[in-house]
Amino acid sequence: MISHSDRSTVNSISSSNDLLIICTETVHWFVVKDAITASKEQIDMLHKLMPKNNFRQIQPLNKRTIFSEIVSDL
Repeated sequence: MISHSDRSTVNSISSSNDLLIICTETVHWFVVKDAITASKEQIDMLHKLMPKNNFRQIQPLNKRTIFSEIVSDL
């Protein structure tokens, strides 16, 4: 749905964490350094699919590990 034309270099950080203590599902977060564009129609579609107010405050890192990776074509 959202494409990025130049995938030769991707700078990102990721973390694999349990979303909630009582859940066993692991969530993989990927945050890219450079923004990826999306059309208004794509954003509107995402808003229709996402539940409202499905967020929480930033939580302490505790003992979770954050990985940083820089990938580039040589």
